[in-house]
Amino acid sequence: MCEYFCTYYEVRDVVRDMNDGARDTDRRSAAAEVIEILETTAPEFNLEGIASLLIQADLVIRDEAEKITLRCVFPDWLLKLIRAAGADVPFDKTTHSRELLGGYTHELIAATHAHVVNDLVDQFTTRSGSSAPVVRIDGGASTHYVHNFRQVAWTAEGVIDGLSTPNGAALTNFLRDAQPRMLSGHTFLGVVEGSTIYTHWLLDTLPRLLLLAESGSDFSEFDNFLFATAQSGFHKSTLADLGIGLDRVVTRQHDGGLFQVDSFTHVTAPRRDFLTHPRIYELVCAHFGMNETYRRQPTKQPLRLFISRGKASRRRIVNEDAVMEMLAPLGFQAIFLEDLSIAETARMIASASHIIAPHGAGLANLVFARAGTRVMELFNAHLSREYWVICNHKKLDYHAFEVAGPEKTYLDMQTRNKMSFFERNGMDLDVPLDLFGAYVRDAFLKS
Repeated sequence: MCEYFCTYYEVRDVVRDMNDGARDTDRRSAAAEVIEILETTAPEFNLEGIASLLIQADLVIRDEAEKITLRCVFPDWLLKLIRAAGADVPFDKTTHSRELLGGYTHELIAATHAHVVNDLVDQFTTRSGSSAPVVRIDGGASTHYVHNFRQVAWTAEGVIDGLSTPNGAALTNFLRDAQPRMLSGHTFLGVVEGSTIYTHWLLDTLPRLLLLAESGSDFSEFDNFLFATAQSGFHKSTLADLGIGLDRVVTRQHDGGLFQVDSFTHVTAPRRDFLTHPRIYELVCAHFGMNETYRRQPTKQPLRLFISRGKASRRRIVNEDAVMEMLAPLGFQAIFLEDLSIAETARMIASASHIIAPHGAGLANLVFARAGTRVMELFNAHLSREYWVICNHKKLDYHAFEVAGPEKTYLDMQTRNKMSFFERNGMDLDVPLDLFGAYVRDAFLKS
């Protein structure tokens, strides 16, 4: 018997070694093709082509391929082979940094009020978390590749560590022959992932500027402000409030992703994994006239608000008229944030006792809410921790309510996991009126 098992394990190990060897050969062959794609498509980089190549070679699964196309996150084995194929890139130690805001520890409380069919809310559990310090980084002549998750910056001395993601740094060798746009003078580097979206502009980009101002910087010191985009009304209005004219604004959207600067200032992320220092919320609220003193004043007639996505292109409530017919007698009014300035929105949110909204950027305005405000987030295929975290930070009473998809059916988790991020994130919502009405009356308004 022992001889049999010994023989079995020996054969098994040999087969495993043979499979690993074949797998390694496949990976090296695919990596060579990936490197060719990187060389020939820089600086834009054909990430969709790379993901497709790796899927066809059965070297990545769908989730890994999606990370490549959306975030330029390569599997570890591929990242190592890409790095090995290029010259070793040293790090530049000549930049200067100073802390603008210390780290902060948060206690997040589980979402206890919920109507759910699947387990997306299971991520909302009691836990502790820490936000990292926010740091200002200043440097001299340098080149910057600012394509969101594949950011990298370098000087003649090497890669600037604090401004380069691991995947970005691996791309440096493919960018050296590309022609950057020259920005003379001093540049503020403010390209932030997703800042076309109101939430990321309000809570990821604007706070960096507010922290600079609080630390004593004058925006007249900067010749250029580099952002991902600045085309929407909320971009232009906040920049105008800060005295930053569009004549000094450069955007990746219109000017590409590769820039060479004489000198620069960068502020690191004020939010990481949606966690941020409470001071960030205070700065944003104060900027729009909603300081702590204002929010502590009694509200004479608290509002009950329904934030509509009826004017959005996706994630709309298909039976919104029927929903409002149910909510109106309970004192709710529908608001369209597209029709309001940020300051007007802030005043309404600060005056609300109850807020209902489908998952979306409108809920970023919860930073203006008073402690104790009840919030209900409607969702189906997509739900992130973002607004639950804000409710924790702001001591708001959070409720999650799962609704059906546009075909009046609930998605099981297996079906949901087969969908792409864009399919999940863009799906419209169909509210089950009887269940919803009962929950609003018996739990949301009375809890």
